[in-house]
Amino acid sequence: MSSRHDRFPEFKDGDVKLVVTGSRQYKLHSSVLRNNSEVMRELLDERDAAQLDRKAQKNGITTRFKLVLVENPLYPDGEEELSRIEYVFEAIPLNSNDQPAGNNLRGVGDGLENGRVVPEIFIAYEAVLGAFYNVPIQLGDAQSDGLTHLLSMALQITTVAEYLDCIHIITRPIEATLLATGQHLLKAIANNPPAWLSFAHRIKSKAIFRESLIHASGQYMYPTVQDAITSGDLPDEVTSLLKKKALIIIEAVRSCERHLASYYPTILMREKTVGRVDRDNIGRANYANDIIMWIALCIFRHWASDMMASDQTHHAKDLGFAFINAVAKGGDAYLAKTVLHDQFHLRFPMSPKGMACTEHRLAEIKEVVKQWTVPLMRNESHLDRKANPQHHFLFTTVKVTDYPWRDENGLDEEEEYEE
Repeated sequence: MSSRHDRFPEFKDGDVKLVVTGSRQYKLHSSVLRNNSEVMRELLDERDAAQLDRKAQKNGITTRFKLVLVENPLYPDGEEELSRIEYVFEAIPLNSNDQPAGNNLRGVGDGLENGRVVPEIFIAYEAVLGAFYNVPIQLGDAQSDGLTHLLSMALQITTVAEYLDCIHIITRPIEATLLATGQHLLKAIANNPPAWLSFAHRIKSKAIFRESLIHASGQYMYPTVQDAITSGDLPDEVTSLLKKKALIIIEAVRSCERHLASYYPTILMREKTVGRVDRDNIGRANYANDIIMWIALCIFRHWASDMMASDQTHHAKDLGFAFINAVAKGGDAYLAKTVLHDQFHLRFPMSPKGMACTEHRLAEIKEVVKQWTVPLMRNESHLDRKANPQHHFLFTTVKVTDYPWRDENGLDEEEEYEE
């Protein structure tokens, strides 16, 4: 065995001559290629293998197949999935002496590396084929190379792996390299979750898919997500899952709204026992003592109902994040003192003490109602929300049964292990 081009394996006893470019030609084993790729099984059919004569065998000739990379006639305008890739392999029949039985197809790669930058597609082919022999896939350096470069290489490798039907070979190395960029990757996902959701589905990366789904469901009504859905950029099963997660968010926000709209401070409530005014504190005068709390509650409900009526809750583009976030923060995040002075007290003037009491009671209400926003403000993603503030919900949970792909045995991958 010898190695070229970053330890790419080449075997003297290989029975397949594989030409990627003029300077990237290898001898590999048909058994290894077939075991890893359905496409290779078709290209390396034993019925098409060269029947080497005794002279060829005596001279040490072992090549029975030849595959050459050629331009894909379907690229880029075909409707089939195969149209995604620019170059594909074509089998060249060989005679009994290891020579082309017909025209010797040279392929498009010859001479491309004469001092030029090598197209990533050829490097991607080499990376995938090398992975068949456990050669680590190198996208680049996660620390020194930019995420754009790493992603570009990852997309090319993914395209090749899809063509050769061997995605399982490249999932882990691509996932590990991209995740090693840390918050850079997570910010990129947050900025364009539909694209990353599609990519994660292609390479079957649970970690990237989970992160993308959390952001995409929180941004469900954003134009980027809606455009991806209507244009068909996302597979049907991914779209269905995304809609399901968005509906969970909407229902959670609606539930919070109902709690806010129906909340009564405990101090206002009475428990009727015998129905006597002097014993149950249910008299007019007793209720009058709570007037300031009732005023504060009225102010809070006025604000909440106004937000709901103006579609700034679950009907909003952010599914009500700004509304819920304000309630979660409390304090001056909404109904600040200046707002009360400029609006409420302008219509309903009060003494300084009355104003102070009203503001105090309102602050108490704000503090209590925070409890219903806590589940909605959870951050299930790995993005550092303090360093990278987001304006959408991140509380979507992704279960092991949510991933819309199966392993080669027809079982959900998550049945074997969990994150």
